[in-house]
Amino acid sequence: MRLALLSISISCAALAQNYAIQTVAGSFPLGNGGPAAQALLQTPGSVTADRAGTVFLTDSATTGIRAVLPSGVIQSFSDFPAATVFAEADGNLLAGSFFVLVRISREGRVTPVAGNGELRSTGDGGPALQAGLGFVAGIAKGADGSIYFSGDLNHVVRRIAPDGRISTVAGTGTVGSTGDNGPASQARLDIPGPLAVDASGNLYIGERNSGKIRKVDGNGQITTFAFNGFLGFPTPGPATSSPNGGMDGLAFDSQGDLLVVDGLVGVIVRISPAGQLTPFAGSLTTLNSGLAGDGGPAAGAIFNSPAGIAISGNSMYVADRGNHRIRKIEGGNISTLAGRSHFGGDGGQGSAAVLDSPRFTAIDQQGNAIVSDTNNHRLRRVTPQGVISTIAGTGDRGFAGDGGAATAARISAPGPVIVDPAGNIVFADTGNFRVRRIGTDGVIRTIAGNGTRGDRADGPATSAQIGSITGLALDSAGALYLSDFSFHRIRKVADNNISNIAGTGTAGFSGDGGLATVAQVSAPRGLAIDRDGGVLIGDGGNGRIRKISTGGAISTVAGSSTVAPIVDGSPATAVSLGQVWGMVVDAAGIVASGSTIRRVVRISTDGRLTTIAGNGRFDPIDGPMGDGGPGTGAGLWAPGGISANRDGELFFADIDAARVRRLTPNVATSLEIVSGNEQSGPVGQALDAPLVVRVNGRAAPVAGVTVAFAVASGNARLGAATTVTDTAGRAGVPVTFGATPGPVRVTATVTGLPAVTFNLTATAAAPPTPPAIARIVSAGGSNPPVTTLAPLGLANATGGPFVNPGVNSTAPDQLPLILANTCVQFANERTAVAFVDSGNVTFQVPQIPPGSYKVRVLSNCGQPGEIASAESDVTVAESSPEFFYWSRNADGKNPVAAADENGSPIGGPGGVPAKPDSIVFIAATGFGAKATPLALGLPSDGPNAAVLPVTVKLGDTEVPAENVVYAGALPGGAGRDLVALEIPVDAPDGDLAIVVTVGGVASPAGAFLPVKRE
Repeated sequence: MRLALLSISISCAALAQNYAIQTVAGSFPLGNGGPAAQALLQTPGSVTADRAGTVFLTDSATTGIRAVLPSGVIQSFSDFPAATVFAEADGNLLAGSFFVLVRISREGRVTPVAGNGELRSTGDGGPALQAGLGFVAGIAKGADGSIYFSGDLNHVVRRIAPDGRISTVAGTGTVGSTGDNGPASQARLDIPGPLAVDASGNLYIGERNSGKIRKVDGNGQITTFAFNGFLGFPTPGPATSSPNGGMDGLAFDSQGDLLVVDGLVGVIVRISPAGQLTPFAGSLTTLNSGLAGDGGPAAGAIFNSPAGIAISGNSMYVADRGNHRIRKIEGGNISTLAGRSHFGGDGGQGSAAVLDSPRFTAIDQQGNAIVSDTNNHRLRRVTPQGVISTIAGTGDRGFAGDGGAATAARISAPGPVIVDPAGNIVFADTGNFRVRRIGTDGVIRTIAGNGTRGDRADGPATSAQIGSITGLALDSAGALYLSDFSFHRIRKVADNNISNIAGTGTAGFSGDGGLATVAQVSAPRGLAIDRDGGVLIGDGGNGRIRKISTGGAISTVAGSSTVAPIVDGSPATAVSLGQVWGMVVDAAGIVASGSTIRRVVRISTDGRLTTIAGNGRFDPIDGPMGDGGPGTGAGLWAPGGISANRDGELFFADIDAARVRRLTPNVATSLEIVSGNEQSGPVGQALDAPLVVRVNGRAAPVAGVTVAFAVASGNARLGAATTVTDTAGRAGVPVTFGATPGPVRVTATVTGLPAVTFNLTATAAAPPTPPAIARIVSAGGSNPPVTTLAPLGLANATGGPFVNPGVNSTAPDQLPLILANTCVQFANERTAVAFVDSGNVTFQVPQIPPGSYKVRVLSNCGQPGEIASAESDVTVAESSPEFFYWSRNADGKNPVAAADENGSPIGGPGGVPAKPDSIVFIAATGFGAKATPLALGLPSDGPNAAVLPVTVKLGDTEVPAENVVYAGALPGGAGRDLVALEIPVDAPDGDLAIVVTVGGVASPAGAFLPVKRE
């Protein structure tokens, strides 16, 4: 078959939905199963250790819990999305997050401990599992088995007693830091976080906002144990007099001293039981923001935003967040237990390199991708051949090097980057509050900002005080535009002078339709110049893209304050775009990258929104993330700055995934047959497999392409003339051969691509197999079967094939003479048919006298090609009663199909036994002639008693005649009979055998009716 892909237009609008995604720089091999010191951690936050020496940690790279075994091997421990963990003495782990506190066994089994899914603190005095928790920020455990946890959003600390009941031990639920020397339950807490319990059972609470440590004694009284609530460097001496920077971790050592992690200053201090503060690790005079000290005394260590702390025996473990490590302090010395630097790969392939929160990209005239490797404090270049290298920054955070080689300069957290028409690289040296330029000669210079953070920018650009620059753009005249994230302004640099062109310096949303200089913007990020020369702003705090026209007026182009899912094709102004980090303008509109929505979207020129990359979810960053497939199927963590090359490829930083990714316009390049070729089958029948083709693109199979199928020669019918490729680029149609045998050619085509042809063969139809009757019995289903039939009763012919396999048909109450092209010939006359499938035909015996008769089953009845079975002999008597059954058992003992006066089943599935002195209705067939003659196939429209006398025996007793309320045709059921029986009052309990005798002929043994008194 030849495939014709129908017209596919390679317009920018069409390409918006057809991009393939690939990683060009950055990798994140987690390292599970290998040495922990070689694994990559992202931002470890909470750490704990059990008595066996296993260290557990939370890590944003996995959203789960990882474990470092005593052997030094790291592995995933649990998928539970924990924010904080605590190792119990018995080896189990307590883990907390939003709404819930759980216990995780060493085997990984998760058992809820507390939480009903509410964000509020509720349920005091009741079971912890029925309580609302909020967010669990810290966990500790008392010697009596009590579990303490902090709910930082609710400003309380609560206790779960050993009996499982929950109560609040500190905090009123109102934020503050008051109530000292009174009951802790009446005090206010200021965002409680880490917790610790000393050997005497006193509870210590770290307040994240005030920075204080509060102590709750055994009597429930609260006092301030450490820090005075002022921001500053911790000072040796009385702890209550010392300022501090933050409150991130608490743990008691074996001497009873409290170790405190100050994540802002980057130090660990020791507080004695008497309240004296002394330094322990890190400098108390300078901010610690680096990595140093491994192999030496802990006092000389440098951390980068340390967080959780845990102590096990003589070992201490610290989550060094910014350094992506767990560090171990033992015997006074510090080392790295798990994690390594997020920098590597220069000189090799970019896809194997290690980046640290890359945020922006740019493309130079040679097609190189320039990447802001933000947390490595470098700019890196990836060539079109995939080789990566550093072009600016030494990796040491700071400011130095102006006038010299950029590779020898110190830069700080580089942000947005662009390349000007002359090939100079301009980037925001964000941490230094500067914009710098790297010339084509490799020399670096400052072009805006004096290094002091501030909002004093009008005048000479290099004398200006600016904030964090998160967006850059150049217009056709060479003017440079800056997004000042810190001060909510858009600034312009021209002729070495800087001026404000949008924003008042106060975050907000206002001014649309008026001058941008008096409008409010909020936390702006991405910038771009549109085709009219206007400045596009990613107004992050307002979830919008706004435009400053060449006349200075501001308006909203896309986004709104409404937070809702992205719906392709919806108006671009319908939903918030969140934080727009970057924009690219082309003939089809605007491409924008959004970290909040986790997508790259296109805003078309007609104002519609379409996703071109990202499925709105983020995947574990050691997973496939969609590489090699369509962009819309990829999981993105936080798309950052975006840029484009001359071929229309888009490059963007996936910040938290530590990657730079490429979106390639996936133009269809070829068409191939996947399956279905060279099939054969009989004329008139459908082929077993559909005909399937695949449309291949520049980078991956292409979805959404229309494919046309046509019969080029031969006789066949297609299921569809056109179909559209799926996400794997496949499209297919079913085929049914016509009545003419011979070759069949089917083509598939796509405009602009060579067609493909399927070659099929229709074979002559095989002669039909005539039906065969194996046996004919009464339809009740007794075992052994009843072989004698009765007039107007139902019978069943088995054998086949009577119809095609898989076909079955049940007649309505009025039985036809032909059903599913099948009929039954009884004594040379057609009789009524009730049911047909491949191996069974149920029919009604005509009203005929007793005797022997011939029966045949005919397929294609009354049509060309009608075929009949051989004749089968049957015997007809005046009566041949048989019950119908709820089930058929091999031993022939079967419960009869019965119901009470309300229609509820008696004895069947879900049924109950019959009660003495009640009336039951029992289904049967074969009672013979009725008082009012019935036409073949027609049901009785009311009571119609059997002509022959009827008696019933229940158990060992003949039922009195007056208890046989009715015996005759079932109203509304052709071929079926009914016994209405009043159960004798003295009937015993049990499964009672039941026999109906009609005209002296008894029904088969084995039928029973369950009876039971109340």
